[in-house]
Amino acid sequence: MSFAHAAKAAGVRRFLLVSAMGADPASSIFYSRVKGETERDVAALGFETLHIFRPGLILGDRSERRPLEAIGMSLAPFLNPLMLGPARPYRSIPAETIADGMLGAAHGQEKGVLIHAYDAIRQYTGR
Repeated sequence: MSFAHAAKAAGVRRFLLVSAMGADPASSIFYSRVKGETERDVAALGFETLHIFRPGLILGDRSERRPLEAIGMSLAPFLNPLMLGPARPYRSIPAETIADGMLGAAHGQEKGVLIHAYDAIRQYTGR
């Protein structure tokens, strides 16, 4: 939030935020609630364009040890193809793909608050 406030004060008109699937300020799950509160509070700053990226499990190297995420990452290649319909947005996605999607979105001309899950993130990369 401090960075978003500083950006707004500096005159930034477009802001990009990585959040998470399931973000909801009313969630009983702490992680989802904090992500949802952050989305809500950044949106309230009134950027001309706010891109909110909501990936599922982010794949990539971690400096900290997260055993459950490590298990999820090892299962992702097998689980992703099975995640269809309402589960599709929860597919895991490489950090590099999210970064590429953010770069693509940053070059767009959309306005307003735009929320991007798995398919939209990949669409911005051109993949």
